[in-house]
Formats: sequence, C-alpha cells, structure tokens
Amino acid sequence: MLNALGGLAMAAGLIMVLLGAVMFIVAAFQESILWGIGVLVFPVLQLVFLIVNWHRAKGPFFMQLYGIAFVLIAVFLLEAQLPFLHGHHHQF
Repeated sequence: MLNALGGLAMAAGLIMVLLGAVMFIVAAFQESILWGIGVLVFPVLQLVFLIVNWHRAKGPFFMQLYGIAFVLIAVFLLEAQLPFLHGHHHQF
C-alpha cells in the first residue's frame, strides 16, 4: 500500500515540477521575448525574473515547490525510489 502511495506521490511530484518549469518559461515569454530567451539560456536569470516579475512567476514557482515537496514526501516518508536512480547499471 505504501509502495503504491509512494509511487503515486513521486509521479505527481515530478509532473508538478515539470509543469511548473514549463509554466515558468511560458510566463517569461509572456513578459517579453528577451525574458523568455534569457531564462532559457542563462539559468541565473530565473531568480531575477522571479523577483522582478513576482506577480507573473509566483504560480509556476509554487507549483515547482509543491512538486518538490511531493517528491521529498515520497522519498523520505514513503521510501519510494527515484526513477532515474533505480535503473540498471551498464558496464562498459
């Protein structure tokens, strides 16, 4: 039961983080083309955009925070495995 709940929380959290990231980029492009390109090319500008355009960026920002919270709950409380860490190891 907890494994299924952990997997569900993990999937929901990862989807929320991805959706929030896409929404953040869209918000930057809605502000201007230069903001959008800047946020894509220079990650440090994401923090600047968040502060300067809080009214536009707070929704996507909190979506990502909630997603991270779900992932942390899944990992630490429900002992779920991160999908990209729980794979097969290839030997070369």
